Amino acid sequence: MNSSSRSQPQPLNYTFLPGKPTWPPNKRNLTYSFPVIARRDVYPAILHATELWAFFSPFRFSYTQDYGRADIKISFQYGNHGDGYPFDGRGGILAHALPPTIGILHYDADENWVNGEAAGAFDLQTIGLHELGHILGPGSGKGFGTRI
Repeated sequence: MNSSSRSQPQPLNYTFLPGKPTWPPNKRNLTYSFPVIARRDVYPAILHATELWAFFSPFRFSYTQDYGRADIKISFQYGNHGDGYPFDGRGGILAHALPPTIGILHYDADENWVNGEAAGAFDLQTIGLHELGHILGPGSGKGFGTRI
């Protein structure tokens, strides 16, 4: 929100990405995958995150073992991993995702990740849910995406 006066906030109209990328209208069934060496605890976290997005969006999700052909590729990466958005080690940047139709979600492998809650750790599902919103694109969540 932009406030031109203290009592009348005005919405900002902007985009972070030129062209406002979206999935094609006929692409509502998205596949996701992990590389073979992925942490096992990320599977249930992402499954639950995709179930939530399926409830609040027009998208449906299914797991595929074919990482190379998946619409959404989820992995853990360290430091400068080649996508132009390097991680910074522990603390700071936790994860990032690339927009439709690139469909990449990277968790910072240097962070302490858990599936649930633990002191000094970050929840795989919560961060995955947020990052999936970036992959799905603006306006995907029927109000849900604006809350996360």
